[in-house]
Amino acid sequence: MNNNSANSSKRVIKTQKGYAGDSLDKHRAIESANLDLSKKEIQQQNENL
Repeated sequence: MNNNSANSSKRVIKTQKGYAGDSLDKHRAIESANLDLSKKEIQQQNENL
Protein backbone atom coordinates (compact mmCIF):
# COMPACT_ATOMS: atom_id res chain seq x y z
CA MET A 1 0.00 0.00 0.00
CA ASN A 2 2.87 2.34 0.69
CA ASN A 3 4.12 1.80 -2.85
CA ASN A 4 0.80 2.95 -4.38
CA SER A 5 0.77 6.24 -2.52
CA ALA A 6 4.29 6.98 -3.72
CA ASN A 7 3.26 6.34 -7.34
CA SER A 8 0.17 8.53 -7.17
CA SER A 9 2.18 11.58 -6.16
CA LYS A 10 4.26 11.32 -9.35
CA ARG A 11 1.32 11.75 -11.73
CA VAL A 12 1.64 14.48 -14.29
CA ILE A 13 -1.40 16.64 -14.92
CA LYS A 14 -1.58 18.19 -18.36
CA THR A 15 -2.86 21.74 -18.37
CA GLN A 16 -3.88 24.03 -21.15
CA LYS A 17 -1.08 26.39 -22.02
CA GLY A 18 -1.81 30.07 -22.08
CA TYR A 19 -0.15 33.31 -21.30
CA ALA A 20 -0.74 35.87 -18.61
CA GLY A 21 -3.68 38.04 -19.58
CA ASP A 22 -5.23 35.48 -21.93
CA SER A 23 -8.50 35.42 -20.01
CA LEU A 24 -8.61 39.22 -19.97
CA ASP A 25 -8.26 39.31 -23.76
CA LYS A 26 -11.11 36.82 -24.10
CA HIS A 27 -13.24 38.88 -21.74
CA ARG A 28 -12.61 42.04 -23.76
CA ALA A 29 -13.51 40.22 -26.98
CA ILE A 30 -16.79 39.05 -25.46
CA GLU A 31 -17.55 42.56 -24.19
CA SER A 32 -16.91 43.95 -27.64
CA ALA A 33 -19.22 41.39 -29.25
CA ASN A 34 -21.92 42.16 -26.68
CA LEU A 35 -21.58 45.87 -27.39
CA ASP A 36 -22.05 45.27 -31.12
CA LEU A 37 -25.11 43.11 -30.48
CA SER A 38 -26.66 45.68 -28.15
CA LYS A 39 -26.12 48.44 -30.72
CA LYS A 40 -27.94 46.35 -33.33
CA GLU A 41 -30.74 45.61 -30.87
CA ILE A 42 -31.24 49.30 -30.01
CA GLN A 43 -31.16 50.17 -33.70
CA GLN A 44 -33.84 47.57 -34.42
CA GLN A 45 -36.02 48.86 -31.58
CA ASN A 46 -35.71 52.43 -32.86
CA GLU A 47 -36.75 51.34 -36.35
CA ASN A 48 -39.85 49.70 -34.89
CA LEU A 49 -41.10 52.91 -33.29
